[in-house]
Amino acid sequence: MEKKILYVGFNGFPAGLAQVQRQKLIAKGLVHHGYQVTVLNRYGVHNSNSNIPAAGTVEGIDYLYASKTALRENSFLKRNFLKIKGLFGEIAFCFKFFRNSRKNSAIIITTNNFHNVIIYAMLAKLAGVPSILDNVEHFSSVTRKKSLGKSINDKLYDKLGFRLVSKVICISDFLLNIAKQSKPDSLVLKIPAIVDFSEFELPIVKDDKHYFLYCGTLSYKEVIVFIIEAFEKLAGSQQFYLYLVCSGGNDKDLNTIKDRISTSKKAELIQFHTALPYEQLVNLYMNSKALLIPLRHTNQDKARFPHKIGEYSASSSAIISTNTGEMKSYFSDNLNALLCDNYNSSEFSGKMAYVADNPEIAETIGKNGRLLGEEEFDYLRLTGKISAFIANNSPGS
Repeated sequence: MEKKILYVGFNGFPAGLAQVQRQKLIAKGLVHHGYQVTVLNRYGVHNSNSNIPAAGTVEGIDYLYASKTALRENSFLKRNFLKIKGLFGEIAFCFKFFRNSRKNSAIIITTNNFHNVIIYAMLAKLAGVPSILDNVEHFSSVTRKKSLGKSINDKLYDKLGFRLVSKVICISDFLLNIAKQSKPDSLVLKIPAIVDFSEFELPIVKDDKHYFLYCGTLSYKEVIVFIIEAFEKLAGSQQFYLYLVCSGGNDKDLNTIKDRISTSKKAELIQFHTALPYEQLVNLYMNSKALLIPLRHTNQDKARFPHKIGEYSASSSAIISTNTGEMKSYFSDNLNALLCDNYNSSEFSGKMAYVADNPEIAETIGKNGRLLGEEEFDYLRLTGKISAFIANNSPGS
């Protein structure tokens, strides 16, 4: 009998941001472990320039847009019609998918909408398979401005979401401890940042410039401003550049960052990029003297585990971050990363200066970070744990 996984809740596969990349690697790993995996998107989100078909296979992973299109319609009426069509399409596909394959099968849910957790948990129960919620953030701790509806959604998700599903996968100890308040240890599993290290074994195209690099979403604009401030405090005779590779966000976020760069005393040393091809981004990682990911001492940052940390470790470049959350759980200062005790731009700048003044030590720290990543973040090892978790065996150590 086939083992099947239906991955639901987050539209955009096979393209997209960090959450889609996590989906892709978990799905790819489960295919390696003998599962038939389908990522089911409810409705299209891609613009008219996209050539993504409504159904296909990527790296052994089947995907389907239940609304029959991967594109986002401009018309409000058409968009909402496709959402309804997609919902009924999901329900019909689910029952067909699991018709003869319920043993060692499951629905994995990845969503930030509480109502979708309800829908998919009910759908899994009706289909006779367990529902597994993959939780990557403590949504009610996110400080960005929200509508009243979004605030209510986030509180319900964080308070009740774990209770509605059969099992829970969490990205951090912070979220794992919350899940354990309503689930026994056997029904919860921690899966941190997840990486395919083979994608970081490409030949490097050398860059003669010395630079630090940050990669992340524009919605964390206050973190990007923090990095610019730290870079401005960097002194020394050797010239370093700051590369900022940013995605997501909105026009207001984009303009905020561009304005801040334009007024910087080091504006000529700051390069801002968006929407780089992944191979080019990997090359930038691997040429960087250090990769930047400052985390704040907030519940939001303690709960999350940025996908970029896993990718950073795979690049063998030194990571500069803060000794909090999941960085504290995995990394050690001056061994496999450079960690600030405080979220302070002067302290962060000091770590950047240390890299500039001690390139050989920084290189060793980067290599140690790669060794840690191979041990802790490799997608095949982690999806082996998920496979055992689905089959109700011990997820292993």
